[in-house]
Amino acid sequence: AWSPDGTLIATLHKNSGVKFWSTATFELEREIPLEFDLRRDSYIQFSPDGRKLSLVEYCLCARVLEVSTGAWEQL
Repeated sequence: AWSPDGTLIATLHKNSGVKFWSTATFELEREIPLEFDLRRDSYIQFSPDGRKLSLVEYCLCARVLEVSTGAWEQL
């Protein structure tokens, strides 16, 4: 998922969590581990202001990551 301002790319990894990559340097800026088991067919997307990252799984389970704190919230 691309951040709205175009400075970050977020990628989702089953074993290591969410990784945030700089679009300027293509280097890893931050990694936030998952606090739950990730199922297959999961999708992530930034909120319009870039402060949150939503994760939706195929079972329609939804979680929101507060990007600045790394805190997960289940909806």
